Amino acid sequence: MKKLLLSLSMLFGCTVAFAAPVEAVYTADPADNSTVTESPTTITLTFSGVTKVEDGANLETALTATLNNAEYVFGGTRASNNEYYLSIPRNNPITNGTLKVTFGEGALSLDGNPNAPFTYTFTVDPTYVPTPSGPVFTPANGSVVKSLQTISVVVPGVLGQSDADVKATLVNKTTNASYSVSYPDVDGTTISATFGKAEITDPGEYVFTIPAGMYWIGSWGEEEEGNSPEYTATYTIEAPVADAVDFSSVLTQVLPDESMPADEYWEGAVTVMLTVKGEAAINASSAAKATMTLNGAAFGDALSAADSGTKIMVMPDGEETTIGLMFAEVEKPAGGTYTLTVPQGLFTIGGKPLTEYTHSWEIKAGAADINLAWNPTADGTIDLTSPDSKVVSSGSYWQNFYTTNSGLMSPYDDDFVTIEEKAILTNEDGEIIAEFSDDWSTNCLMPTNGQIRWSIQKAGATADIKKNGINTNGTYTLTIPEGFLKTAAGEPVKAQTVTWTVTGGISNEALQEYTCSPEPGEYKVYPEITLTYKDCTKIVLNGKPTAEVTLSNKTIGTFTISTDGVDKVTLTPNSEITTLAPSEFSVYRVIVPAGAYNLTINNIEAANSEVKLENVYKVATPTPDPLTIDPETGSTLASGDDLRYIYYSTEQTVTFDAAKKARLYTVVDGERSAEPIASYNRTAYDANKGEFYMAANEDGSYPELAEGTYQLVFPSGFYRAVIGGASRSSEEQVLTYIISSVAPKEYTFKLTPEAGATLEELEDLFVEVEGAETVKVLLPLQLSNGTDKYDVVGVANGLTVDYMITTQELTDGEWTATVPASGLEIDGTEYLKVITWKFNIKTPDSVAGIFGDDTLFNVYNAAGIIILSNGNADDLRTLAPGLYIINGKKVIIRK
Repeated sequence: MKKLLLSLSMLFGCTVAFAAPVEAVYTADPADNSTVTESPTTITLTFSGVTKVEDGANLETALTATLNNAEYVFGGTRASNNEYYLSIPRNNPITNGTLKVTFGEGALSLDGNPNAPFTYTFTVDPTYVPTPSGPVFTPANGSVVKSLQTISVVVPGVLGQSDADVKATLVNKTTNASYSVSYPDVDGTTISATFGKAEITDPGEYVFTIPAGMYWIGSWGEEEEGNSPEYTATYTIEAPVADAVDFSSVLTQVLPDESMPADEYWEGAVTVMLTVKGEAAINASSAAKATMTLNGAAFGDALSAADSGTKIMVMPDGEETTIGLMFAEVEKPAGGTYTLTVPQGLFTIGGKPLTEYTHSWEIKAGAADINLAWNPTADGTIDLTSPDSKVVSSGSYWQNFYTTNSGLMSPYDDDFVTIEEKAILTNEDGEIIAEFSDDWSTNCLMPTNGQIRWSIQKAGATADIKKNGINTNGTYTLTIPEGFLKTAAGEPVKAQTVTWTVTGGISNEALQEYTCSPEPGEYKVYPEITLTYKDCTKIVLNGKPTAEVTLSNKTIGTFTISTDGVDKVTLTPNSEITTLAPSEFSVYRVIVPAGAYNLTINNIEAANSEVKLENVYKVATPTPDPLTIDPETGSTLASGDDLRYIYYSTEQTVTFDAAKKARLYTVVDGERSAEPIASYNRTAYDANKGEFYMAANEDGSYPELAEGTYQLVFPSGFYRAVIGGASRSSEEQVLTYIISSVAPKEYTFKLTPEAGATLEELEDLFVEVEGAETVKVLLPLQLSNGTDKYDVVGVANGLTVDYMITTQELTDGEWTATVPASGLEIDGTEYLKVITWKFNIKTPDSVAGIFGDDTLFNVYNAAGIIILSNGNADDLRTLAPGLYIINGKKVIIRK
């Protein structure tokens, strides 16, 4: 559809400025010529048809006031959009009498034009009691409506319903039809009557009557039973115009719309463009008027057929017609709800009248752009080494900052925060350090005499916040959303940001980034720990500091802290730290106290922040190694006789518990039977070898074992071994066997690294299953050197499983890799045998040991930046300890 975009000034020939004074149309609070019982703190005048009210050129001489005919001086004045405020001084309230305010010509500026003179008056009388007055009906008495369903009546002084046996009535005088009226209820000063569930649309003249005596009117304690007079209102529901065309059915476009918002489209004039299908025209014989309201009050001009060619333009354009309606000339529209009503019959299409059409637009009230004074100065520096009584406490913490503006807000207005959004204080990394909302009790946002104290002493639990404020160097930004603050006149203040730089405190903890080696894991005794600080160039110990190891917040050991003086801190256990009650829940913490050493990072020297390695370095319960069994778990046996004798061996010295037995169970659908079908006795060949033989039945026979799956279970505590000077119990060991006359499919396993290999470093282990069709990983590979034990997760890629070591740098020595029984699924079946092999790690003593004395190579740092080109082993001896990349290999240089 073609969009019609017209210049409003060209279309209507209008200008925005007026030279002559304009009449002020306004409503007031307190109302003009009203009587109130106590002095207001502010007088508010709201002007209709006006976008912007300002102090006029003649304000000082043209604005005068008298109280009981004596001169009266206001506390101040302020304008906002279409409202003007007069402040009543707190030290000079109006206790009794009549205030008369005279606005001479030019006292105000209404959209840039001087006001014509007008006078506003109200009276304060503490003894005033409102007398009952006539009701105010909604819809208005005498109005023409399309339908009736609810009528509301505002009756000043109404207290409640009387006991009089009378009822309200609604009668169609044209047809003599009567309608059921619900018993009109009272809510405040409003009486509401509803006529059934459906709207009444029958044409005719209606009379609504509340009979006399139906309500009490007066004040509590002085009410009079059934003293209300009769209240009557008349309404007319017009018959539908014959052959009328539904306006909405032919409407194709309304401007302003989402593509052209009203607050932009109406800059200069409040104009509406309605585009309809067909040939539209204005009905010259219609007396109806198109109207615009702002927040329910009349706005601008009411437009009739007499305005055709000036404020109403009808413009045919091929198969469509655009109707332009201009209601008011404005510089910029005020905020609020604008509602257009085009009455039935004002326009026709194809000679037929168009029905009534209404449309509404919402315009958000503009925010005030006011300057705020800040202490500390905005974009300034806060030096924590210079305490003062307001901003920085004697403890070198940044505690408060202040906002000052005499017109910012009423200092005793408990509702000064107008939106749910919070003002936030963030650090240079964007982390929220403090939040401020309208809950003064938690964030200490306190307004006093035009000044706000923003206190961060209770501001939450981030690492940068202490109980007294902020003591961390860095850049901090306060972000205040629009509407968070408001002016004394109640208008929102525009969004603002303020930034400060804090110096003289500790360096930002985010800058004290470190890596920990070894990484968190499972250890039988505590390892030596190294912390490496990123971008650190110097470390100096403060005395002889120590770190602590805690269990359940109790100190169970200490570390000696040492440093290489550059970027590393080493924590060495002062004694062997083992758990007193080892279990999987024995989880420890390492705590390095703040101030143990000074760090120089980015040329800033500051004490270290506390290092707390939470929930790490779990000390595992050491257990004896499993027994080596023949036949091995996962074996397929030809008959049950092959399970009569089971042979064992062990490299450890073990002691068996005679009270515990090895037992055999059947397995069906993966579930072990509840009761064993056989038990085993033991015969020792020597200290490390022996056999388990199946116990016979009472009659000397042995259980018959059909084809199927069986499990031989050695219970926990079946044997014990001395480990680390303490006797430790074995864990449960389960061996699975299959009895089948069908020979199992055999597989060959290609292992990388090969069994017995010696490696400089290891990142991946590979198991390739030759002869298989599919391979899946079910359980992690277990990697152990007798002291440390790790689970290594594997990923299957075709018939090869890649076990990736991601958490540990393996130490020198012999390591055993074990894929446990049921660790793999091969060709859709769990592989029940254990796959195990051993290899060695041997780190070269020098770079020459890796590359040779004469080899040339390039050296890169961990960031990938080349630091040495075509060097040899001798060239590397001056490098600082650290991680380097040499010919594509990661190399750690230690001193």
